[in-house]
Amino acid sequence: MTARRPLFPGSAILLLLAAAPLGAQAAPADRRAPPADTLPADSVFAHAGPVLRWNVAARALVERAIAARERTPARPTFYDGNNNTRLYALVAGAQYDALRAPANDTLAAHAAAVIAASRVLAAVFARDSDWIARRRRDELAALSSGGMSAAAARSAEAAGRTAAARWVTEARAELRTPPWNGRVPRGPGRWRGASASPALAISLNLRPRFLRARDEFRPPPPPALGSSTARVQLAAVRNAAALRTRAQTRATWAWARNAATLWSEIAGAVVLRRHLPEVEAARALMYLNMTLSDATIACWDAKLTYWYPRPSQQDSTLELSIAVPDFPSYPSAHATLFAAGAAVLGHLVPAEQATLDSLTSEAMSSRVWAGVHYPMDNAAGAEVGRRVATLAIAAADAERPLGARAAPSKTTP
Repeated sequence: MTARRPLFPGSAILLLLAAAPLGAQAAPADRRAPPADTLPADSVFAHAGPVLRWNVAARALVERAIAARERTPARPTFYDGNNNTRLYALVAGAQYDALRAPANDTLAAHAAAVIAASRVLAAVFARDSDWIARRRRDELAALSSGGMSAAAARSAEAAGRTAAARWVTEARAELRTPPWNGRVPRGPGRWRGASASPALAISLNLRPRFLRARDEFRPPPPPALGSSTARVQLAAVRNAAALRTRAQTRATWAWARNAATLWSEIAGAVVLRRHLPEVEAARALMYLNMTLSDATIACWDAKLTYWYPRPSQQDSTLELSIAVPDFPSYPSAHATLFAAGAAVLGHLVPAEQATLDSLTSEAMSSRVWAGVHYPMDNAAGAEVGRRVATLAIAAADAERPLGARAAPSKTTP
């Protein structure tokens, strides 16, 4: 495999992702064509264990569904944008339960994880059930060829179905999440978007995993436009955009992708670098994505409370390096999700904490360099993300040891 050249000297993201190249987008040309994997065929993710392989499958199905909806507009769903994390949490949760079930051998445990993941995805993407079934059959056939007995296969089928049941029920409930039906406030000093409603507004109708209420960690109001503090914030963005280097511009491009997808790639690289067993990989992806989902809910609660305008709405001469996201500025979603994700994944895999913190710092800085966020957006978002992460970490620490099975509660997955 050809090594990737760094986007810019000292880039933390390239150091982490060197073991797992970023994927190509699923081609939207033919709605009837089977979805392509998010990552290329020779990707190390595609050849990893069932946890990462089915995370890849989930991402491919999301991309295909969203591409189809762009051609035929449809109502928002629970897996749009950063809310992809909710789907990834469902898949990883089902696999975690499957991998914790008693199994005669490793191959049977992997088969149960394949079956559990496929059942969750089939519940969400019914139109792609044939593709999901073919993928499941191929993987189970490979496990049988590798030595899994017929008896173990039957046991794995039962374990996978049992493990998936709770998560399939949750997935079907997620599909019934109603869209946001609020109104965008008008008037001077308010955010103005390109659409009738801000992107990802459905987040306000999603059920949190760890938060007691979506406004539990709502940050204080941003400064009034025209105030001395607001002028200082805008001046900081102007300065960052005007002095942006070529390396920083390339960084803004690298980080301008969906944070949920970025975290899937980062977490996958951590799993591979640290050689995590499949059960630990599933646990890490489950807690990470549940945390990211709650962080998104908390972030959008604040965004749609304060409706703060983007820097370019105050200064149309700003030289932006990326497209302006179609939702309010304060707080930053990247800052919220990266602070939350780094805290939780770093807690679960402590050896990676320093690298994850470096990634978070770079992701946050890139938004100011790009001209789409104020420094205060990052500060508020990072604080919200860290506070959400404390709840997730407490739930993870309170969970029974691996191998013990417990009934789910409000805070324990």
